[in-house]
Amino acid sequence: MDLYLLLLLACPAVMGVMMWMMMRPSGSRFDSQDREEITQLRSEVDELRAQQPEGNERHTDHAQR
Repeated sequence: MDLYLLLLLACPAVMGVMMWMMMRPSGSRFDSQDREEITQLRSEVDELRAQQPEGNERHTDHAQR
């Protein structure tokens, strides 16, 4: 019976700790190398968009920067 009670109480306690750890700010999400790659990819996307013919653009619902 004691083991059952221990397991019953441990589950919500562990869940609370996991939720607390997930909600903590983890600092910078991207390091400088990631930011450089994102900048490079954005410029590549801009170049590709500029190469598209005017009447052949696809309209997407992607968020603009």
